[in-house]
Amino acid sequence: MPDTNMNTAYKWASELANKSHLIYILDINQRVELISEINELLGRYINDDLKSGGFGLFEKFPEIVKEIILNRIDDIIRHYKPLETNQKYRKSIGLRLWSGCLSAAKVIALETRDGPNTPKMRADGFQVLDPIADTDPVFCAGLESAPLFKKRNQQCFTFNGVPLASPVRRYPNEYLVDK
Repeated sequence: MPDTNMNTAYKWASELANKSHLIYILDINQRVELISEINELLGRYINDDLKSGGFGLFEKFPEIVKEIILNRIDDIIRHYKPLETNQKYRKSIGLRLWSGCLSAAKVIALETRDGPNTPKMRADGFQVLDPIADTDPVFCAGLESAPLFKKRNQQCFTFNGVPLASPVRRYPNEYLVDK
């Protein structure tokens, strides 16, 4: 995955629940809203950590902060009335959706803080992301939400370099620059 925090979030999700035990039913628009809320929450924790002299990396957060974050993610998910009643499973679903979406959103971006994304970078990124999506339906649901997440944030994106069979291509929209 392209980002340390997405890797850590996916690791936390895997520690909470096996992907085969997870139940979620949200349409694509609900998923994007849920992911956006989780992203805002996590962004606040990253920024607070940076302001206090930290590195903004989840893997460096104290265990108590991790637990607070996970509980807040559960609070967000419960607002969407999921079928899942197990708290650990709900947290895992939120982390998997966020990790899949944000990982894909960074790869389809025209550029990131590190500079422009090239078609080769996109191809390489989806060489990692698509196999995870093939075996993890919740991560896949997050990954395929990335184009609508970009739209929600009014950010253009491209599929140039993205494999034709990638699930990220399921929901193109007017912010796609290479129609």
